[in-house]
Amino acid sequence: EKKVRHVQKINTSINRIKEILMDFISAKEFEKGEIKNNPQNFDLVEFTESFLDEMKSLNGIHKIQHKHKGKYCTVRLDKKLLHTCMANLMVNAFKYSPKGGIVEITTQQLSPDKITITFKDQGIGIPENEQSHIFTTFFRAKNAIHTQGTGLGLHITQQLVNLMGGTISFISKENEGATFFLKFTKA
Repeated sequence: EKKVRHVQKINTSINRIKEILMDFISAKEFEKGEIKNNPQNFDLVEFTESFLDEMKSLNGIHKIQHKHKGKYCTVRLDKKLLHTCMANLMVNAFKYSPKGGIVEITTQQLSPDKITITFKDQGIGIPENEQSHIFTTFFRAKNAIHTQGTGLGLHITQQLVNLMGGTISFISKENEGATFFLKFTKA
């Protein structure tokens, strides 16, 4: 039992180090203009289910719920960039939510040209007076300073979503969680 707990602590530490390294690498690549948008057609529901299976293997202490709205599910986006965006939002939902909390993911495609992916958590939320800074490089809300992070994840996510022609927004209330929206609309 002690060995299992020790291995879990090691895995958690490795994942945190990976997260920090990926944030810094992504920020550097963006500065150099090395990140490109390479869209391809794929099934959003299959992609999301595969992504969530991956996330479940990294974090077994939160409940993840996924639902899809709409009769369409084929999208044209960059899978790698979308994966990075979704991973950043999921990691935040895990970090700032209580153990056993529910993270809800909703994919919505009511028409071929309008895609929304929503991430809703039951976490600490973002203080109202700090919400205007949330996508700023290295910004950490005061209620998040005791949780590990670089302050780069949301900034990088915003940049990647913009590169793919989308927008990111959120609603949040302190101590009531946050909901982030990724929206992509073809012109």
